[in-house]
Amino acid sequence: MQAPMPDGKQPTGAEMRKLEARNRDIEAAYISGLRTVLRACDVKLQQIVMPDETVPWEATLAVSDNVNAMARRKALIAGAQSLFAVVRTLQDKIAVAEVIDRVRAANAHKRFSHIALKQTAGLLSALKLVSMSAELREFSHVVLLRDEGETDEEAVWRELTEINDLAEARNLAMEVFANLRPDAQDSFIRGYFEKPDAGQLKDFLETQLGEIEPEESEQGTGGQTGSRIAQMQEQLRATKAVELFDRFRQSEEPAQWQAVSHPFDQHLLVNAGPGAGKTFVLVGRIAHLIREQRIQPSQIVVLAFNRAVVFEIRRRIRELFKSLGYAAHASRVRVSTIHSFALRHLGRDGGDQSETDMKTVLPTFARRMEADEAFRRTVAGDVRCILVDEFQDVTEDIYTVLRNLHRGSEGRAGVMVIGDDDQDILRWNRPDGAFSEKYFDRFVTDFGGETLTQLLLAVNFRSAGQIVDRSQKMIAAFFAENERSRRRKTTLLTASQAAPEAVSVERVDWNGQSFEEAVAQVPAIWQQSEARGGETLAILCRSNAEVAQAHRLLEPHIPGIRVQGTANLRTATLRHHALWLEFLNRELEQRDATLTDDLKRQLVGTFRQTTKIPECSEDTPNRIDGIEALWDLCCQEREFPHISTLIRFIEGMHGDDIIRLSGNTAGSPSVTVSTIHKVKGLEFDNVVVLPSVTPFGMAGNREAPDLVGASAEEARLVYVAMTRAKRGLWYFMGDREACWARRRPVPFAGLPMQGLVLEGSPEEVGLGWAMSASAFNSDPAQCQAYIEREVRVGDRIELGGSGMGAGKGLMHRSPSGELRQIGFVARKFGTGSRDADLKVSGVIRFHPQEPGEAATASDSVNWGYAVLIAGRLR
Repeated sequence: MQAPMPDGKQPTGAEMRKLEARNRDIEAAYISGLRTVLRACDVKLQQIVMPDETVPWEATLAVSDNVNAMARRKALIAGAQSLFAVVRTLQDKIAVAEVIDRVRAANAHKRFSHIALKQTAGLLSALKLVSMSAELREFSHVVLLRDEGETDEEAVWRELTEINDLAEARNLAMEVFANLRPDAQDSFIRGYFEKPDAGQLKDFLETQLGEIEPEESEQGTGGQTGSRIAQMQEQLRATKAVELFDRFRQSEEPAQWQAVSHPFDQHLLVNAGPGAGKTFVLVGRIAHLIREQRIQPSQIVVLAFNRAVVFEIRRRIRELFKSLGYAAHASRVRVSTIHSFALRHLGRDGGDQSETDMKTVLPTFARRMEADEAFRRTVAGDVRCILVDEFQDVTEDIYTVLRNLHRGSEGRAGVMVIGDDDQDILRWNRPDGAFSEKYFDRFVTDFGGETLTQLLLAVNFRSAGQIVDRSQKMIAAFFAENERSRRRKTTLLTASQAAPEAVSVERVDWNGQSFEEAVAQVPAIWQQSEARGGETLAILCRSNAEVAQAHRLLEPHIPGIRVQGTANLRTATLRHHALWLEFLNRELEQRDATLTDDLKRQLVGTFRQTTKIPECSEDTPNRIDGIEALWDLCCQEREFPHISTLIRFIEGMHGDDIIRLSGNTAGSPSVTVSTIHKVKGLEFDNVVVLPSVTPFGMAGNREAPDLVGASAEEARLVYVAMTRAKRGLWYFMGDREACWARRRPVPFAGLPMQGLVLEGSPEEVGLGWAMSASAFNSDPAQCQAYIEREVRVGDRIELGGSGMGAGKGLMHRSPSGELRQIGFVARKFGTGSRDADLKVSGVIRFHPQEPGEAATASDSVNWGYAVLIAGRLR
């Protein structure tokens, strides 16, 4: 029903539209004023993406700041009321002294400040009660030339030009700073004072333009407001975008630009070979969607398979968007692992997150997406673009999620999947043992059939030409004869014209020779790599047992050699990270400060001084997974992260993620021993692929039923190993390789690896031993205290025990020489031998009520320490 006008008449349509517009203006003014008050009170404002794809504002304030915030609010409102009483008189001129007196009177301490005046006037302007211009008169210089005969006028003019340029840059800097969100201001101040001249300052200001968030009315319009800042943003974005997209247009691989510029609402399948710039293409496509196709960042969903890949995509988006002038958009693109995507939506829809562990979350999520139409619409929201990385790793549950995410968008979202069927090495994740071509074929059928656009990225930008040729010929020849699986690619990949020069590409025939003899060849290869300087070397094995054996044999010959094949533990469960998280949570109760170098030095210094554990002692060097390394990684992934951001970052990390990410940081170990599975997606200057002695094609003591399928998986594993190399490749082909590489593969029984090797898994030890009272542990509290203070990662472990427990007790020798039991080998792993070679691989927390599960750092009760071990048990 329409409300009557003051004269009793029903309003006309035009009058109603005028009233509605006035109400919208009032509402917008109120919201703008509220944000101004909150920011003046140091309330942190940020936009968050909700499950329904709306992007509301979220306000947070530390409890300790409540009193100060209330005082600032009262002073600001009182000052605004007082100042408005002056300006509403509609005088042509207002005495500055009167304005200062009004602002001073509203201050609790009866003081005046320029900031208080700016905030007070800003509030009135935000409420649209006054129109205020903050523009300053342009700086100018008056020059008086007394002697026309001066000969150094060129130097004078040059100096004056430099002064003028610097003044102009400083004027612009003030305007940029005034428009930055509070999170970005500390970083701006530090960068500003580091710039010595106008040129560097202007370059710096260009990088800061993208940090200015557009007003809600400007979002999606390109920011065409006519303001000086908006004009500069648009000019910068246009220039940088042309430069970026020209890189794709001029690429050796034309399909890169086709993938980047593909219409957002049309589906796309990209088969990308090793080193083909897959992540570069993904990030370029996101930039094109936002810049050229006008898609909102929050309407883009990017799904990956592990946390390290998510980190790399986020980091590249942040760096690229900052250079393009879109830095404020980077955090709004929704990039996550498929597991975290599922958990977030299950949890926010009322699901019990404690029941959705890593093994059941995807099946649960897939079933709901398939069966519940309202749920999948809620999950999809207004998504317009779905991008899936590493499509060759997809499973039935993941494919179900993808298909129903598209259904939930009512078919409006375009789906792009990118992967490499030649790198399908996670077949064991699929209960039916299917190969990835099953899902590539289903995607073609479900998302367009013959009309679907399919692209091949066929240029390898990573490896030397000889490595590319050798790996391509191997994989193509093998699958030309394999009857169980096939390659989707029909052409061979090629090396880039700018490919590095090969130092060596060698197939080493090793029939009839041992694994240990092959390992003995590695030090000579390492010496060649060392002689070239600054190169990395990966020694790749088929199994964890082979990794442990290779590391044991090579450690005396190669200093600093690192293992990347141990148990993949949650970072938050490790002793030092758990205590660090407790420390950070206490700090968070006081303030959610922005992460800076100064804050890092302060907090890390305090933590080390107050925490009595080995990782914090002065004689313990920083480990690659140390707290400072994680701080730095968090800052690489997020722009202006806070303490709360760091806490979430650590809690979401696993050991494998940190090791993979460390490959991108300076000072990373140059020699790594790893399983092939754990280096997928990584690259090294040189690669050695050792011959395997693990069983092939065996089901217990009998031949497995699918030898041909198993051989296809082995070929792809070797292919992945070969394509990690940039310049040098040595791959051994021994007796086991000869069994699976033939057209009609035959079983290989395997050879013993000198007993049993432990890899540092919680399942390998009795987790509750150190906190349970027994004849061998009379004081559990003392044992727990000893583990916390004395047991270091890398310490040697001796085997002890008596009776039925002989050779199973884990004995640690303290710095004073005392031998103390700190754990027990799990029953199913049996007894160790006298020549066992064991070391502490980690100290974790766990819940005794949940055997096999480690505690999180937020748990305050009912947890205990357990010592994990790795190495040869017998």
